[in-house]
Amino acid sequence: MSLSLNRAQIIGNLGTEPDLRALSSGMAVCRLSIATSANWNDKTTSEAREETECHRIPLWGKLAEIA
Repeated sequence: MSLSLNRAQIIGNLGTEPDLRALSSGMAVCRLSIATSANWNDKTTSEAREETECHRIPLWGKLAEIA
């Protein structure tokens, strides 16, 4: 079995205010939502189309505190 790292960059608009909480161990956890949109023309009708997708992202530790 080979080990690999998957990486993605999500560039979009903040969907909701970040939700910062602390675990019982004291570690910070932040949940936020990023909305991304894709625009294209439908091949069959030549109509402009748009699709918006929402990504829920958890942040942990120091990064959660910064966000």
